[in-house]
Amino acid sequence: MCPPGGRPTHLFHFLSRDFAYLRDPFGILTMTDMNARGLLPITVAAFLGAGAIGCQAPASVNGVFGGQDFSLTCESPLAASDASGRDSVVVLSEATSETLSTVNVRLRGIADLPIGAPSPIGADDEGLPSVQVVVGELVVETRADGAEILSAADPRRAASLAGTLTLETRDADGVAGSFSAELDDGGFVEGFFAAAATR
Repeated sequence: MCPPGGRPTHLFHFLSRDFAYLRDPFGILTMTDMNARGLLPITVAAFLGAGAIGCQAPASVNGVFGGQDFSLTCESPLAASDASGRDSVVVLSEATSETLSTVNVRLRGIADLPIGAPSPIGADDEGLPSVQVVVGELVVETRADGAEILSAADPRRAASLAGTLTLETRDADGVAGSFSAELDDGGFVEGFFAAAATR
């Protein structure tokens, strides 16, 4: 079930610098992450039955972004490891009738992050866990096969400068934790997540 005004999606495709979500009737999940600094893409593929994402892994984010109050509720956050297996990205997203919002929490050296104790958050190029917020106007395109592609037009971005991240659990099924981050646009975000691992 989606939050009020939200849009259910079964296949997400996180494009370089911009975001697009592809709902596919077969429920194939692909996620690729490359931020504006051109980091190595993270690609994950998994087969999910329709509705399998469900409400098992909730997440919520609140704060100030772009000088305005910001909130995001995600009922199906996902965690994906990069090719090296050393880092993970937790993707939190919400689509309303007008806006696509995404918060990405990059877990640098996830295996070395302590459980139950805060770790520092920094800028992405500092080698620390980091947070990126992206909000844009929702654009929906329908492919010839009927699948919908959701993307963010004219996206606005902000990245973390400092903050803390606390992992509560970390295992083969996923990762859960909370974070608080100062953003480079003068705002901040704080939230929690329980993200299912993609396979």
